[in-house]
Amino acid sequence: MANTPEIQNRIDLLKTELANGGKRARFRAKVDHWISITLMVLALGASGVAGVGGLSGVLSIKQTGAIALLPGVLALFASVLKFEGKSGWQYRKQQALDDLKDRLLLQLPESPTADQIAEIARKKNELIHDMQRQWEREFSLNWSSVK
Repeated sequence: MANTPEIQNRIDLLKTELANGGKRARFRAKVDHWISITLMVLALGASGVAGVGGLSGVLSIKQTGAIALLPGVLALFASVLKFEGKSGWQYRKQQALDDLKDRLLLQLPESPTADQIAEIARKKNELIHDMQRQWEREFSLNWSSVK
């Protein structure tokens, strides 16, 4: 039995939402990952330049001092903004959305019921709410320790 137009419309809408959400999460995960790597490379590079430049006398004391401050600033920036943790969170979100899309497209019967489609939509909403709570708990800036 073929899907009714309404059921097919729901499937198409949910499939698009899941696919777009997964693509956005994957993109953000890659960006956060590369920001994390870039900050690490910049910190190591600044440390090396300050050390070599200061020891060789190529850099003045002030230049060496200014460059030597960069690794600490970059490390603080990276640890406060938690780019690598955010990347992992985005990858987990992407995988969960892809799992729901696979369930929708590959694990339901050929002619799913409205209730089966609604169950996947409910799980998607639950996932989004759970992931948002986790984001707020782990990645929101918290100024409560600053007095």
